[in-house]
Amino acid sequence: AYLALGDAEKAIETLGRVAEPKDPRDRMQLAYNLGLAYLKRASTTNDVTDVSAEPFFVKSRELEPEFGGSYYY
Repeated sequence: AYLALGDAEKAIETLGRVAEPKDPRDRMQLAYNLGLAYLKRASTTNDVTDVSAEPFFVKSRELEPEFGGSYYY
């Protein structure tokens, strides 16, 4: 919800406290959403050198390679 409201900092804080889900699909979605939050935070500060989102997208791809959102990682 915080991502939809444009509050990437609050989204990162909230998603970072979530317990690791048992379902691989849920773990993939959590990793993807964290990556997206870090990416949105970097874009709001116009920081093109911020690579903090990349590990989350890579984890998302490893958990579910056919998910299109993390295709480029």
